[in-house]
Amino acid sequence: MRARARRSGWRGVLAVLLAALAPAALHAQAARPAVVVQVAGATFYLNVGTDDGLRTGDTLAVRRTADAPVMGTVVVVGATARRAVVGFAGTPFPVTRGDTLYYLPRIGGAAGVAPTVVVAESTRPRAPPTVASRPRVDGAVGLEMWGSHTETVGLGADPVRTTRDIGMPAVRFNTFITGDRSRLRINLRAQQRTGGDALWDRQTRIRIYEARYDLRTGPARLTVGRFYSDFDHQSAFWDGAAVRFGDERGVSAGVAAGFEPERGNEEVSFRLPKAAAFVGTRHATERADFSTDLAVTQVMPSDRAQWRAGADLAMRLRVGRFSLTGDVEATPPTPMGQWGLARVMLRASMPAGKRGYVYASAVSDRLTPLDTTFLAPFTRRERATAGLSLSTAGGVYLDLNGSVNDPGGETSGYAAGASLSVPRVLGAGIASLHASWFDDGFGTGLLASPGLEYRVGSARVRGGYQFYRVEQRATTLMTHGIDLRAWQPFGPRVSGVLQVTERFGGNLTSTTVFTSLEVRF
Repeated sequence: MRARARRSGWRGVLAVLLAALAPAALHAQAARPAVVVQVAGATFYLNVGTDDGLRTGDTLAVRRTADAPVMGTVVVVGATARRAVVGFAGTPFPVTRGDTLYYLPRIGGAAGVAPTVVVAESTRPRAPPTVASRPRVDGAVGLEMWGSHTETVGLGADPVRTTRDIGMPAVRFNTFITGDRSRLRINLRAQQRTGGDALWDRQTRIRIYEARYDLRTGPARLTVGRFYSDFDHQSAFWDGAAVRFGDERGVSAGVAAGFEPERGNEEVSFRLPKAAAFVGTRHATERADFSTDLAVTQVMPSDRAQWRAGADLAMRLRVGRFSLTGDVEATPPTPMGQWGLARVMLRASMPAGKRGYVYASAVSDRLTPLDTTFLAPFTRRERATAGLSLSTAGGVYLDLNGSVNDPGGETSGYAAGASLSVPRVLGAGIASLHASWFDDGFGTGLLASPGLEYRVGSARVRGGYQFYRVEQRATTLMTHGIDLRAWQPFGPRVSGVLQVTERFGGNLTSTTVFTSLEVRF
């Protein structure tokens, strides 16, 4: 009865969502905020993904505020449900972990085409068409230092005080060597960690995001090495080879074979062989953009009983200012079970006046790891989200959103968030506010983070305050924080970042320093 009630409640939410969206048809996303969660050379990670309407190959115009001038463009290299890897598609611009950027998708990005850093065109005469041009080398080398000192007081009635110091120097390296029909790309980050060891945070780590060689010959494109795939929406990382045939702006298809890297994308492993076949189509005009792709993946661990297959069908349609995105994944619920839906996602948005839009999404998914010995089905999670984004001619931007998690279930909960950006505060400053609240069935939480950013000459300086409180049945954690960040260019190809964060509260105090120096070539 409970399962039937849950399904009925979910159908009701989905029916209301579809009824609200049906009169609209579809919207290209207006400028929306995204937070930079990781920087890796000439690529960086955003906290938005396919659930937010992004797809591999999208070209995004990026701004500092919702209505500020476009400062550059990036291309989505790969995207999962809530994460996107993007690379510069033009002149690189300064970006730092923790930055909030505003992105606006552009119609007509080519699916499956990885970004190339564009440099200024040479003034030297071009070589004759019959002579192959010299390979072009672009890239960046970065040095980072991250250190923290943390003191925590035992949760609840436990008075134990714990002190932890961590230091983490790191080197980032990212380069493209581009020829007429080929390209070599290496993107990695190596770090040495001091402090207590942890299972998922080793002392020495070399994380290889990509080490791939692409060769185009006739209608085929061959990819060899470690690559971030545009057809695999479960893990995305491969050690192996893939070949694609056809026109990436029309109909294309291909196959891939290789292995699943260990620990996300850190170590080479031959424990999880996998193979995939995929087909896709993309058509774009100045006002419309339609793409769809279908991929079938088979994972083959040494234990035949744990072989797992999965199929994914993704679709995205934009017409003018309307958009609709969908994703359906099917996989067996257990290693020895029958096929079933592992994930269903639908997202749509439509205009709300000249400078605003409303959006809504519905997601139902079940955790399906590639390699598991569990024989019981995993719990299905369901979520419905709706929001409203508005901007003014003066540059003020406001986004309000709310979500319902696991409607009708035992752990049902709610969440709400708001983002506000106001330019020209106290002169040339930009004031911002991010706030969120949640109730996940186990407790409640509140986060508020106002900030103010100024430009001082060629430098950027930002200061902010953070308030964080989580209240559960057995414990309450509350902290306050001060965040200071400065970015300074030291020439056309050299830039530096310094960030200091101080948090203090009844349960937690910490000091964190992050500094980075990057040289582009």
